[in-house]
Amino acid sequence: MATGAPDWQGLRWKTETTIRPNLIHPTGKLFFVDLFDSAAMNWTKQEVAGATVIKQTTTSFAGDSAIRINIAGVAGSLGGISKYFGLPITKKIGLEARFTVPNIPDGILYFKLDYYDGTNVHGARFLWYDAGDKWTYIDKDGGIIDITDGSQDFFRSENCWQQIKMVADFDTGMYERLSVNDKTWDLSTVPVYTTASATKPSLEANIALYTVGGVVRTMYVDHVVLTEE
Repeated sequence: MATGAPDWQGLRWKTETTIRPNLIHPTGKLFFVDLFDSAAMNWTKQEVAGATVIKQTTTSFAGDSAIRINIAGVAGSLGGISKYFGLPITKKIGLEARFTVPNIPDGILYFKLDYYDGTNVHGARFLWYDAGDKWTYIDKDGGIIDITDGSQDFFRSENCWQQIKMVADFDTGMYERLSVNDKTWDLSTVPVYTTASATKPSLEANIALYTVGGVVRTMYVDHVVLTEE
């Protein structure tokens, strides 16, 4: 570094460690961060068959508040949050979040990135099934496929925060990877789900909880981040 020149490398490191203290994989360029500390909801709520979604201040990962998703004791109850963005410059996108896992027989956790190009939607969609403690993905034709060695049990508690990061490359049309806590799966040879859609060019992030058996349960979500990888 020349004498008197700014220490850009040091400044970048300080900036990253300041704004990304609780993120699980400090890779990619941040283009959206929600710590749920503002008064506004900022997300579209999904409330199906009696489910409720609120921002509350009783439980959080780190900070003043987090999203609480309550599903009702009705089969098919679904609660979640969804947000649309204009398309980022790069097509390799990451979604990460902190979340809790309720003790819910026949429950499904849902994490999704959908890339709309005006003609089709290209979806990177992961589901975790309480029945079997397994991770699955939606294949290019819409089928639900078990991830190889995708079994993962969780400490089911509102006081235990899990961590997820998923990455998809919408330029190549491939899933890239899924990382949850101490496990990572390489899915770089697996095509994402694709089907026709007239939705204007945009990117949608979605996190949800669904019940097949109709059991009342609660899930918390915090620290949602999107990155250009």
